[in-house]
Parts: sequence; structure tokens; C-alpha cells
Amino acid sequence: MPGKIFLSDLNQHLQKEYRISITPTQIINNSSKQIVDNDLLILLDNLQQFKIM
Repeated sequence: MPGKIFLSDLNQHLQKEYRISITPTQIINNSSKQIVDNDLLILLDNLQQFKIM
């Protein structure tokens, strides 16, 4: 199951059952670095550096 579909299905469930939703940014911000792929961490760091420029 692609990630977008999973997140969409998860949000539908969360909205129906708990009246909340989550975003990919919230997931990343609340994830431990040990479970996030190193390539994604490098990409996010590069984007942050680009944002600062």
C-alpha cells in the first residue's frame, strides 16, 4: 500500500473515530531519528538549509 493511500485511510479513521487528523510533517516531527531513513534525514536537512538561504 503506497504511503499516501495509507495516510489518507488512517486520517479517515482518525477523523471518524476521534475527530483528529495528522499530517506527514507531524509524523516526521514526532518520530525518533532511529526510525527515519537516513536519506530522508539528509533531504530534510538540505531543505532546511535551502530555506535559511
